[in-house]
Amino acid sequence: NKEKEAQAIVDSMKSRLAEAHERQAKKIEEGEEPLKVAILEMVDEGVFRNYGKDTVGGQIAEQAGAELAMEGDRFGAEELVAKDPDVIFVVYYGEDKIRDEELEKFNALPALKALSAVTKDNVYPISLSEVYASGVRTADGIDTMIKAVLSASTGQTVIDMEPEIKEASLRLRSFLFASVYTNPAAKGEEGKAEDILERLY
Repeated sequence: NKEKEAQAIVDSMKSRLAEAHERQAKKIEEGEEPLKVAILEMVDEGVFRNYGKDTVGGQIAEQAGAELAMEGDRFGAEELVAKDPDVIFVVYYGEDKIRDEELEKFNALPALKALSAVTKDNVYPISLSEVYASGVRTADGIDTMIKAVLSASTGQTVIDMEPEIKEASLRLRSFLFASVYTNPAAKGEEGKAEDILERLY
């Protein structure tokens, strides 16, 4: 039964990506410019790490019909302003407080005040676990990106999973939080992961 639920969630995500891609393709056929998306992580003030076409996040954005605005591993504020993406996803890792702080820091950068995504309120937080590697949180990343892409391109702010798929997804999420994300054995490994990240960066 769990396998069937998991497959239903996967099928729903594929269907929603295809729908978003189809909508974007239709707008391009009608003469509109492709929706430009940037997925970035703040490394330093005015310096950003790019999540491009070789990342899960970049692949989700492209499958949703968006065009990736940025290239390369890192870029500066001037490059971001020159590309002027329609939608920006600010990557964070950690708690909701960190999510809000990262978004606040990004929106407070004076050099970025005139960006289309900033002026149109199309800057969204997205968790590292949703854009970095395939896994159980990828469905959340797809959901976040589809909603943002469709909202920015159509003004439609509500697009959701079918009720039975949403229920299965919520059950899976509840199980993961109870058994994996908040499990003391798993939480005990966080310090090691933080140490590894500090050594890498």
